[in-house]
Amino acid sequence: MANQINGSTPTATANNNSNNIAPIGGVPSISIENARSLLDFSGKLDINLLDAVIDCMYSGQGTQQHVAQQILTTFKEHPDAWTRVDAILEFSKNKETKYYALQILENLIKTRWKVLPEHQCENIKKFIVALIIKTSTNPITNEIDKVYLNKLNMILVQILKQDWPKKWPGFISDICGASKKSEPLCINNMTILKLLRFVNDLLTFLLILSVDLFFTARSFLISLLDS
Repeated sequence: MANQINGSTPTATANNNSNNIAPIGGVPSISIENARSLLDFSGKLDINLLDAVIDCMYSGQGTQQHVAQQILTTFKEHPDAWTRVDAILEFSKNKETKYYALQILENLIKTRWKVLPEHQCENIKKFIVALIIKTSTNPITNEIDKVYLNKLNMILVQILKQDWPKKWPGFISDICGASKKSEPLCINNMTILKLLRFVNDLLTFLLILSVDLFFTARSFLISLLDS
């Protein structure tokens, strides 16, 4: 499958039989040489190895933890790191790894959004919107899922701060139209509007909702404005 963000060929592999990972006491033992291979952007990314390095950073000790932190910092700062994000989000089974990938994308939007080619900006925008719709329409069962959705919302807000209204004039109508699809999506979209401080648009948003979503949205709006 083509890379969803930049339209290139796939940049990751999820090899469950990787010989690079040897669990010891619940924390993967990874050689420095193997871990540093994540910094080679000329080939496919080993998602399992990235998950293991993330686990080492959070659960490891001593030298392994320090090396893991160094590698992840260097990876995040690489100018092509953002091209790995969609593959990480698709193939990783680790919530912390997914959040790490979103941090990479958020940094790209904050620091390099204005210099990216327009088609890449559009691809990133569509990718984030699709992820928000998918994530917010599924039941949020734990705090990690909530944090993940909140990060997606904040990334969209960062895009809107730079693109709205000039490059995304139809944003309000888009978000209102999408909100009619489900109650959870409606509530999350109101959260996005509040993050943007679009109070007047929140009221417009209420007026064009279907009747079955109106009362739920109204109650949620009142709680948002009071918070």
